[in-house]
Amino acid sequence: MSLLLALLACTAPRATDRTPEVPETGALLLATTDFEVGTVALYEPAGDTLSLDLALTGGDPQVRAVGGLAAVIDRFTGDGLRLYDPTDWTRPLASVPIDGAANIHDLAAWGELIVASQYERPELLLFDESGLIRGTVDLSPWADRDGIPEASGLWSTDRGLVVALQRLDRDAGWTDGGGRLLRVDPETAEVEVLAEIGPSPRLSDGGAVLTGLYFQPDGALLRTTEDGELSAPVLQESAHDFSTYAEVDGHGVLTGVSLSGGDETQAWCVDWSGPTIVEGPSWSGLWASAASDGPSGGVWLALRSGWAGSSADPAFVRIDPETCLETDRLHTPLEPYDVARL
Repeated sequence: MSLLLALLACTAPRATDRTPEVPETGALLLATTDFEVGTVALYEPAGDTLSLDLALTGGDPQVRAVGGLAAVIDRFTGDGLRLYDPTDWTRPLASVPIDGAANIHDLAAWGELIVASQYERPELLLFDESGLIRGTVDLSPWADRDGIPEASGLWSTDRGLVVALQRLDRDAGWTDGGGRLLRVDPETAEVEVLAEIGPSPRLSDGGAVLTGLYFQPDGALLRTTEDGELSAPVLQESAHDFSTYAEVDGHGVLTGVSLSGGDETQAWCVDWSGPTIVEGPSWSGLWASAASDGPSGGVWLALRSGWAGSSADPAFVRIDPETCLETDRLHTPLEPYDVARL
């Protein structure tokens, strides 16, 4: 109880409001944690206002913006998923029942449905804004030999929902089983294989794909079209394990964690019109996630201390993807963990 009271008593270095006015574009959902308890915050860059402690979570929180709503995913003691009106955090609009530790990786809107990828289940979960479960899409025919396809990133396109399957073989030490990109129609449950890709693809909204097994120099950054046509890699792993990516207006920010010790994060910026690559800043600490802030053209990274200890400066950091320079830094009472743009 004392920890809960301490969290609620925290004040931010900027203006706070528990019922924030959310602008049409550019507001950021922030998840922060001390790895036992987490909280959700809202940051509006244009007005430089930070609203803290909007919702409490467990120690492994994830945030997503889907269909104009704020989704809070609590993965610490078994998955829980709550939907909020981002202007009213007094109570959730819906709580979605999740069966066990499904390990939700991503959410996407599709018509009146919201689709969740479940890393520990061979199916996509479909529900609506009221929290009512509307069905599933079976992915087991596209699993590797352990029976679980490890569905991860989702991308809504005009022609269907693109789903990345990492297909890691758990029975052989989480080795590469050959990744796939699928196109799914959530309403009819029709599934089509678009591409074989790997190892372990992580799909971003817009079609950027990171590949590579964790802490192995075997991955790359490339793009896919909505039909599964893959570009050549624009950057390949060598001294860093690629970890997060976000973009705005054809310019992206990629981060990678040092393979020599895991306590340093490096950024690169990508101009896809070339494409050209610019090496950006590095920090002591570990990545968490990335999101664009839309109209201002920046990308925000959630950087946590990781194994760097006192040498790290955990913060939400803004990068200008055209210059590849850090332009802003936001500290929160608990460590940054996830970020999404409303």
